[in-house]
Amino acid sequence: MESSCVASSGGILRIAPVDEVSVHDEEAHQNEPARGHTIPMVSEGFTGLGRLTGCMRSELAQQEMEMSSVPQGANKYFLLVSEVLDGHCAIFKMPDGMPDIHKPGLGVRMGDAYPSGLRFQRAKEEKGLKIADVIPNALGYLMVSARMKALLERHAGADIEFLRFTLLNHRGRVASEDCYIANVIGAQDCVDMARSEGDASEFNPRRLVFVRRLALDENKITPGARLFRTATVPSIPVVRGDLKDLFEQEGIIEPPRVLWTPEMR
Repeated sequence: MESSCVASSGGILRIAPVDEVSVHDEEAHQNEPARGHTIPMVSEGFTGLGRLTGCMRSELAQQEMEMSSVPQGANKYFLLVSEVLDGHCAIFKMPDGMPDIHKPGLGVRMGDAYPSGLRFQRAKEEKGLKIADVIPNALGYLMVSARMKALLERHAGADIEFLRFTLLNHRGRVASEDCYIANVIGAQDCVDMARSEGDASEFNPRRLVFVRRLALDENKITPGARLFRTATVPSIPVVRGDLKDLFEQEGIIEPPRVLWTPEMR
């Protein structure tokens, strides 16, 4: 995972292996050490694994993603990007015993391979005790509360594999036994690459990293889909405007915990 990551802004560090972070090489079918650097100006408040992901996601949220003119009656879509809110906890590390760690971030079904009773621990770098409905994490997963799970089951219009886990507090005691990885199954090949801008992945040229503009071809989106992944940027969920509005009406999303970044259409 090498990228300039807005290299012209604030204190660049030499690209080098990043401790505790690996990326999945789809062609070799194995995890490889990630390489990169952190930028304090962008990733302030995160350390280690959390700092790397904070850097990536903050850049995505802050990039100029223009909303082109949308025909009347057409849908609007938004990127769902989570942030740590003061007083809330976050998850930065993968627990022991988690197989195929790339699958829930790419929409590949875990099935029986997912171990029961898996425990994730709150990041010591974030002292907050509250559990958000969309739990900020540095793992590339959509992690949610039981309340968010119920809403997704009723309204998302998506095939979602809910992987239950226990959340431990900073002392290793149980904080909640009712949290879930929401593994949105599959990915839609609906991105207009000619109108999108980003750095192509060295492992898969059809994937973009550090996206600056993402254009969707609505004709290629499954009718009725209100929450889905794109094959081009599968780790960042896309939410249709009416589902976003529903979450806000239910009081389940509170900025800046979740940033609704508009897609360029």
